Amino acid sequence: MIAADKLHAYADELLDTCIRFLPRLALAVITLVVGFWIIGWFSRFVRRSLERRKIDLTLRTFIKSAVSIGLKIMLVIAVAGMLGVQTSSFVAVIGAMGLAIGLALQGSLSNFAGGFLIILFKPYEVGEVVELEGHTGVVKEIQIFNTVLLTPDGKLITIPNGQASNHVIVNFTRNGFRRADIDLPFPSEADVSVIRRLVLDHVRSDARVLDSPASACSVTHVGPGDIIITISFFVPAHDHWQAMVDMRESLLVMLEQNQMKLDDDAERLVFQKSGS
Repeated sequence: MIAADKLHAYADELLDTCIRFLPRLALAVITLVVGFWIIGWFSRFVRRSLERRKIDLTLRTFIKSAVSIGLKIMLVIAVAGMLGVQTSSFVAVIGAMGLAIGLALQGSLSNFAGGFLIILFKPYEVGEVVELEGHTGVVKEIQIFNTVLLTPDGKLITIPNGQASNHVIVNFTRNGFRRADIDLPFPSEADVSVIRRLVLDHVRSDARVLDSPASACSVTHVGPGDIIITISFFVPAHDHWQAMVDMRESLLVMLEQNQMKLDDDAERLVFQKSGS
């Protein structure tokens, strides 16, 4: 009988506790849901505000990501406090967990530091063409921990910021122009001076080719029966690939018009006989 009374007392006490706790739990859940919605809205507001102020795209994506993550951590701590968890103890626990996780995830902290250095010193920015860790592509995003590249063949490559900031970075865009090189094979008896004049006049006629640095045409290989002449010219960085493709085709057309053609057997440009 006494045991039954104690059991009923415990049940009543548990029920009272649940009844008292349910409103707090419901409020915490509502706060969490509404808080995440507000954080999402605020993150978009921050992004639009930075866009209106024409802040650098690289910095915009980094700030938006940092603001979103920071606010979510603060929201979780606040909700824990609403549930009766001592926030001071909670923060201490988070600090201890952070230390343990930090030791376990040194690479991630290195990536965060790398992202900060990239934002601070700007070795590359969103929209530039770079080579990182042997991969070449357009920088699509610089996130807190990673950099995302879009390669010419349409692949998205994610590279940790720690590796990107601690290794060689090749920026193809920052200088504003790039050099294009085209190799043309000729027989060893070809008149190099005539070819140089024809080629340089043709290259300089392209509006995309820059006057400075100057274009060049030189013999880069001498073999038993042939030579290779390399044409080098500079174009705006964003025109590099298309200009090189167009120039290669137009050079072949121009040389053919000047009595030279591609010998498929010898794989070199040879002079045509007059009237052929």
